[in-house]
Amino acid sequence: GGGASVPGPPPNVEEVTDEINAKTLLFESRMEGGNLGRAVQVHVHEYDLYLMPDINSRAAHSGGNTQWYYFGVTNMEADVEYKFNIMNLLKPDSLYNSGMRPALFSTANAQRGVGWTRSGVRIAYYENHLETESAAPYYTLTFTITFPHANDVVYLAHCFPYGYGDLNALLTDLTSRPHSTRYLRMSTL
Repeated sequence: GGGASVPGPPPNVEEVTDEINAKTLLFESRMEGGNLGRAVQVHVHEYDLYLMPDINSRAAHSGGNTQWYYFGVTNMEADVEYKFNIMNLLKPDSLYNSGMRPALFSTANAQRGVGWTRSGVRIAYYENHLETESAAPYYTLTFTITFPHANDVVYLAHCFPYGYGDLNALLTDLTSRPHSTRYLRMSTL
């Protein structure tokens, strides 16, 4: 006895890839205000996230303003805890240490009339081991989300998004109202 076992045939690459993809979240930030630059899966249900800095800030070359976030996620399993670590924030302290929670918008819940809510547990904000080009420390926001619906499209944000498109829609609505010229004047800067 004691002979070496003969390995079986290698697993079908397509089956392994399908299994991995079925359990991997898909991220999206190609939308107005979206600023997720990279997502790295570090464990089965844990992701390190890296934000893109504001491009119009003077500090964009040394980390920029990266204190807010807005991105979408899908391909989740229902009732499974997912941990997110936003790795490149710049402020040494945050309201997350005083009880603030991430904003969450579920498209499945929106069909039932539910809009943006605050969500997440085990939230912490702390200095990490990464540094900016000027040797300033980066900070991590970590939080855990349990999504109630499988394969939902969910948006996570620092605060409820209000972008340029929202402002334009509001101004169009206000200027279309009767007698709006008595109270409202618009001009190009």
